[in-house]
Amino acid sequence: MRISSLAIASALIFAACGKENNEELKQMDALSGTYEYISLYVKGTSEIIYKDGNDNISMVSEMEYTSREMAGMVLFEQGSMTTSGYTYKVNSDYNFQSFTNGKADGPVQSLPFQFSTPKVSGVSQYRIAGDSVFLDKAFNHLPGAGGQPGQIPAIPVEAKFSLSNGDLSIISSVSLVSHLTQEGIPATQHQRFVMISRLKKR
Repeated sequence: MRISSLAIASALIFAACGKENNEELKQMDALSGTYEYISLYVKGTSEIIYKDGNDNISMVSEMEYTSREMAGMVLFEQGSMTTSGYTYKVNSDYNFQSFTNGKADGPVQSLPFQFSTPKVSGVSQYRIAGDSVFLDKAFNHLPGAGGQPGQIPAIPVEAKFSLSNGDLSIISSVSLVSHLTQEGIPATQHQRFVMISRLKKR
């Protein structure tokens, strides 16, 4: 049995562009300004599936955490959003369990999960429809072996947002499928997570 470390954390960088109607213009005007990242909440699962001889192996990890020492600023201005100095730390645990041919190999294990993301800056595009924001690209940090975060290619994301008294919340649900090698054996990884980013207007 091979056990892989969890790869299940993420951070979004957002940006805005496009003015299609008056309602969208009003919403974009309301979002205009500089915001500070306050926190990121993540809850998700990662499942790695592969064959080991005649056996079907599945390794499932579950994670839930709130960021620590978060930093970074975002600027909404004239249809674009610029993020600078985005970074955070995690000091948490995750649950891990492996299965062989659908049968659990043992009890659920609780394992430590700590990492720090490198500082990230970027600009992206979005459009607004009702309470939804459609991002043309979102950058996701996925901690791998040893807790060293890597970065997957940017992907389009649809998220819900709310703005009240300068407090901005962005909620997204993301599913990813990737192909990797598990100790020399081809494997498929399915990741599903919900993220809630909280920001404060300055």
